[in-house]
This record gives sequence, C-alpha cells and structure tokens, in this order.
Amino acid sequence: AAEGAAEGNNEQDTQLPLVPDCTMEPLQYQDSPLDKVLLSIFRNLVKTNTGGITSSKPGIEGLLDQGRSFMLQPDQSADNQHKMVRETL
Repeated sequence: AAEGAAEGNNEQDTQLPLVPDCTMEPLQYQDSPLDKVLLSIFRNLVKTNTGGITSSKPGIEGLLDQGRSFMLQPDQSADNQHKMVRETL
C-alpha cells in the first residue's frame, strides 16, 4: 500500500487506516429516510450549480464524487469554487 502511494496512486486506493491505533469497531453509517431526502435535494442543488455534474454513486459518496469532479476540472479557479459553494449553500 505504501508503494502505491509512493508511485502516485490515489489515496483511496491505498486502504491505509485513518487512525492506526483506533480500537473502535468499524461502523457503517445508515441513512434515515430524512437523510436520503435532504441529501437528494442538496445533490440536485450541487448539480445545478456545477453545470450538471452528477455521479452514479449513491448517497454521500456520490456527493463527494460530484464535488471532487467539479473542483478538479482543468482550469478550475478558487473563485469559481467559492461561487459554487456559496450558491449551493
């Protein structure tokens, strides 16, 4: 895993623990029906304010993917990023 990081692979591919000494059991977050509705509304706002960027991934993972896709566009500026966040929120 460390070799992959040294070679420039994505951090998400390395599977390194976030907190190596954590003794808590892994927890999978479960969305409530309200969470799902509110997240859907927010993701639609992000789609509108990014010129149509969306993701096929469900839930929060999809929202993160939308944001990442927008923020990492070639020639993206901090001003455009800030404007999108302001208009979405």
